[in-house]
Amino acid sequence: MGSAPQKIVPSEQWIRDVALNFEGDDCLIWPFQKNENGYGVIAKGGRPHIASRVICERAYGLPDSASMHAAHNCHNGSGGCVNPRHLEWKTATDNERDKVAAGTDNAGSR
Repeated sequence: MGSAPQKIVPSEQWIRDVALNFEGDDCLIWPFQKNENGYGVIAKGGRPHIASRVICERAYGLPDSASMHAAHNCHNGSGGCVNPRHLEWKTATDNERDKVAAGTDNAGSR
């Protein structure tokens, strides 16, 4: 007797079918749950994870260090962008430097 087919979570299917096959240059906006900062969120292993990081891992492999960021070269991570072409692994320092240069850092926003 075979096992029951595994249920595919809609967000996982969307990552596989849409995000990882997206060839456009525009931002691809996460259509599911977002956190309070606007970043897409996906449940992985029963815990929430940032969708852009999950997609960066699947598109480019694991980062050299767990402390690396899935940085957005479009500077629209807080707008929910998950376009793999806009993502790359960067150190926290380099990611923050890019945010300052682009004017998307949150310094003084509190």
